[in-house]
Amino acid sequence: MEVVKPYLQLVTEDLDEHTGLRLLDIWRYCRYTWSLPFNTQPGRRMFYLVRDASRLNHPVMGIAALGSAVVQISCRDEFVGWTLSALRVAPDPIARLHALRAELRRAIDEVYCDDFLAEQLITPTDLVAPTLEVGLRLRAAAALLPVANRGQHKLSSSLEWDARTDLFRRKRAVTLAELLNALCEFDKAALLDESIRLESLFSYKEGKKALSIALRSIKKRHVAASMMEITTCGAIPPYGDLLGGKLVSMLMASPQVTTEYRQRYRTMSSVIASRMSGKEFVRQPELVLLGTTSLYHVGSSQYNRIKIPTDKGSLKYIGVGRTEGFGHVHLSQHAYNLIQEMLRHDQSEQSYTFAAGVNYKMRSIASALAMLGLQRLQNHASPRLVYALPIATNWQQFLLGIDSAPTWHFAQDNPQEGTQQIIDFWKSRWFVKRAQRPDILAKLNYSSVLPSLAHFGESSPQSRDPKQIAIFFSADHACPE
Repeated sequence: MEVVKPYLQLVTEDLDEHTGLRLLDIWRYCRYTWSLPFNTQPGRRMFYLVRDASRLNHPVMGIAALGSAVVQISCRDEFVGWTLSALRVAPDPIARLHALRAELRRAIDEVYCDDFLAEQLITPTDLVAPTLEVGLRLRAAAALLPVANRGQHKLSSSLEWDARTDLFRRKRAVTLAELLNALCEFDKAALLDESIRLESLFSYKEGKKALSIALRSIKKRHVAASMMEITTCGAIPPYGDLLGGKLVSMLMASPQVTTEYRQRYRTMSSVIASRMSGKEFVRQPELVLLGTTSLYHVGSSQYNRIKIPTDKGSLKYIGVGRTEGFGHVHLSQHAYNLIQEMLRHDQSEQSYTFAAGVNYKMRSIASALAMLGLQRLQNHASPRLVYALPIATNWQQFLLGIDSAPTWHFAQDNPQEGTQQIIDFWKSRWFVKRAQRPDILAKLNYSSVLPSLAHFGESSPQSRDPKQIAIFFSADHACPE
């Protein structure tokens, strides 16, 4: 058995075969060692343990969690290419424009509109060759419907019935109006020479608006299905001294994660998209990009210098910018409760219903602070560094709609092999060198951290020769059974 033998384990409700405890309880116990509080968030979630098979009961080396990607991070969107400024300087403008038009066409086809057609609010021709007048009709119809209020519009088991409720009928009308108007502008540009179409759309207000709508549509699709946020990532003592945090960070790029993500969500329908479509709607679950932020704005020793070699290049965390420092971590639960009480008293509560908007908590806080004229308090003045971890070689082309399928660094048909390659690289690049440092060895309690060192014949940890320990930590050294 090797001195340290890490492996990645997906957390479920199942009992751990080594301890008899629920895997989720083990993860939660470890998470409470973090300085920041743990709050569950809606959306997609995957929890992971990194464990050491070289020791009894397979102790936890580190933990990680993936959650639904944050919708709005300006520097990340610029990095991917989902902004007008990035589109303006795109090296492949013709391919980008074709992809954006295809996105508009796809998005229009996904909107349930049987009721609009039956009422002759739109015609089949309008869906193929739209005019600006179609958008005006749809917006006028949407204006007659009530805005969603708190507690209204409970979702039912009938997707078509939900699609026809005021909440989704209004949302469908507004969305369809935007998409059809944008397609109309794209069709006008199609009459021009292909080389100047993008430039033409940038030259006037409605053209830029059409580009923004198309970019927002393709971003919405991929943020929901092709990206995840690393919300927890780090080592559990004492493995932090052995750079276990870097191992956990690296394993988030493993083919085991992408494969398990695909298996978990390949049949899971989208709540809002299914009701916008009036039928079961499953987004393609191909995880090509991970995002995360540092705890502090000065840097992250955990994500820096990580570079995993593969046959098709390398995997690494890329710094893409900083957050603007807006959030709610600086507001206590008591303050948040007072905010909700004030909103209820003023009858200005934000709706927590599906399709009413993203991040209910942030919307509530923004509403209350605006009422008090204290909008600046939403800025906690602690910006964080934003990192991106591309997993596929063509991640950007896939997220921009140019490529229809991702190309992976590691083979997806044998995820264990690629995951083990990452672990072996961590051992040679980080673990062995770290374990040979006398100052690190001095921190460790050898009797509890390491497998038995009795074969050295030493009476106490203090009397052990650091050179012997270094040999013991060698990646090729086998620990006696």
